[in-house]
Amino acid sequence: MGLLLLQRCSSPALTVHHVDGVPVIAVTGDVDMATDNAISAEIGDQFAMRPRALIIDLTEVTFLGLAGVTLLVAAATMAQRCGVRLAVVTSRRAVLRVLELTNVNQLLDLHPTLPDALVSLRPPADLKSARVALTVTSGPRDGRR
Repeated sequence: MGLLLLQRCSSPALTVHHVDGVPVIAVTGDVDMATDNAISAEIGDQFAMRPRALIIDLTEVTFLGLAGVTLLVAAATMAQRCGVRLAVVTSRRAVLRVLELTNVNQLLDLHPTLPDALVSLRPPADLKSARVALTVTSGPRDGRR
C-alpha cells in the first residue's frame, strides 16, 4: 500500500496543449523512475499522431533523474525516425546541469523559453519568406536599383 501511495505522490503533472499547431507536453515536478512511464506514454501518443513538430516543456520540472535523461534520448531518437522536429524547453539550472553532465544537451534542441522553441520550429518556408520580405524592403540607400 505504501508503494502505491508513493507512486501517486510522485506522479508528474502533465498537460498537453497546442501553440501555433504544435503540441506542447508540459511536465511539472520530478522526472525519475517513478514518473517516466506516464511521460513516455504521452510522448508516444503524440508521435503516433505524426505532428510536424513536438515540444517537451520542462520549465516546471524540479528534478531530472537518469530515467528522465533516458526518456529524452529516446524521444530524440523517435523524433528523428518519425521525421518530427523536437524541441525541449527549460531554463532550470538543475535540469540543464544534468543534461550537460551527460552530454545529452548536444543531442537535444534546447531552448530557454516556449516562444524561442516555437521560432526554431517554424517551417523553413516561413523563414525564407521573412528573409525575402526583408530583402525586398531594403534597397540601395541612394535610390538606385
